[in-house]
Amino acid sequence: MPQSIQVIPRQVIQDQGAVRLTDIVRNVSGVALSQTAGGRAESYTIRGFDANVYENSFLDDATSTRGLQDNANIERVEVLKGPALVLFGRLEPSGIINLVTKKPLADPYYNLSFTAGSYSFYRSTLDFSGPLTADGKLGYRLNIAEENSGSFRDFVNKERFFVAPVLSLKIDAHTNLTLEGEYLHTESPYDDGLYLIGGTIIPDVPISRNLNDPRSQIVVDNSKTYLTLNHDFNQNLSLRTAFRVTTASETQNRFSLRGLAASNDGTVVLYTNPYNYYFETYFLQNDLTAKFKTGSVNHTVLLGLELGRLYQRYLANYTIAGSSNIFNPVYNFSYDGPYQRLSDNTTNAKSFGIYLQDQIAVFDNLKFLVGGRFDTYHDETQDFLNASTTKTDSDAFSPRVGVVYQPTKEISLFANYSRSFVPVSGSSRNGDAFVPTRGTGYEVGIKGDFLNGRLSSTLAFYTVTKTNVLTADPSDPTGTFSIQVGEQRARGIEFDIAGEILPGWKVSQRF
Repeated sequence: MPQSIQVIPRQVIQDQGAVRLTDIVRNVSGVALSQTAGGRAESYTIRGFDANVYENSFLDDATSTRGLQDNANIERVEVLKGPALVLFGRLEPSGIINLVTKKPLADPYYNLSFTAGSYSFYRSTLDFSGPLTADGKLGYRLNIAEENSGSFRDFVNKERFFVAPVLSLKIDAHTNLTLEGEYLHTESPYDDGLYLIGGTIIPDVPISRNLNDPRSQIVVDNSKTYLTLNHDFNQNLSLRTAFRVTTASETQNRFSLRGLAASNDGTVVLYTNPYNYYFETYFLQNDLTAKFKTGSVNHTVLLGLELGRLYQRYLANYTIAGSSNIFNPVYNFSYDGPYQRLSDNTTNAKSFGIYLQDQIAVFDNLKFLVGGRFDTYHDETQDFLNASTTKTDSDAFSPRVGVVYQPTKEISLFANYSRSFVPVSGSSRNGDAFVPTRGTGYEVGIKGDFLNGRLSSTLAFYTVTKTNVLTADPSDPTGTFSIQVGEQRARGIEFDIAGEILPGWKVSQRF
């Protein structure tokens, strides 16, 4: 492939004892944790820009999942760098992190594990798999994880429960049907860290100090259901049809507090912000892959389409809950109210994408990749608080081209160019609708396989540019509105190496 791609397999995840996705992606250059939203969810960057997280090729953003990703059912993690829009739709120009889940095994498999760590961290997992019928056509896999943990931060105690069952039916020699489910329940406080004095000065207080109410809790319930059909018409023509439904809710009770910047004497005015998020998503993907020849040239053509729908409901209130002092906190909060409505809105969105890609093998050592995708997006947000409706309509065509040349069997030289597309909801102060954010990526590099394929490496040089970037409107004194101006650019060099140097001696390094 004419692209920088790194894969972290299950064996590496187990060897490193990785519990969170952030522990796994540390094996890949250019990937970094950007924030945790007060300990609720993980966000990442690749090559300096926000990264999109996918699961089984479906987008796993805030509208389809809440809470920290659990890796109990993750078989491997794939990091595709650059605008990989042709196959994955609306995304940032940096790349994606794709999680591939575990599937049923042909032979019986049973694994129980227990992990203990600092700050009262306890985690138990179960991984069972095998055939359910004598002929092996029906198989199952069940992953369960239960976790309790504390923190170096005061009053931060978390509980989570995760279960992921899978059934796979081999209908015939050419057809396989898989049904997957996931359910995640978490309870954790909102912890937004230290409060700055005047918004700029870091106070001289213990890093463990937490000004929030010790009773604060955020409850998240998240479910996903996949139904995937794979059918081979013959050895040169295959079809993949996948459907996914997700529901997610996040509730913050009345004890959850958020404070503003501290005054010079350390006083912080606190308020409580009870809210409820609810999301539903529906996505359908169809991929038809055909292999054929035109003369001496080999083609692998992918034709696909994706349909998506989203429903989101957000309701929030707030009231002042007294004050505290970062130097001498007093945890005696008042919730007398009255509560005021902060937000009350719903969003309905529809998306459609159609894409075509051809991998062309001119010679055994020279291959081209040419593709394009057309996307349309429409959303409508009703704000019941302001009795207003905002609509967003976007469409874009995004091309992708690449080339791979192998001077030897072990060395591959590659280059690519691609564009990305992300819809932007809302409008400017003048009422003009925002246009989509566009990304452009260029990449050249070299890949090498050594020691009979046991050791692989990738060296890449890249430039990524993002245009139509939202920024605060300088003519708006209230800070409510934004404008789209200028561009952002990231350039760099990356090097990844992974594999087995000697039997039992494995290496994974990034620069």
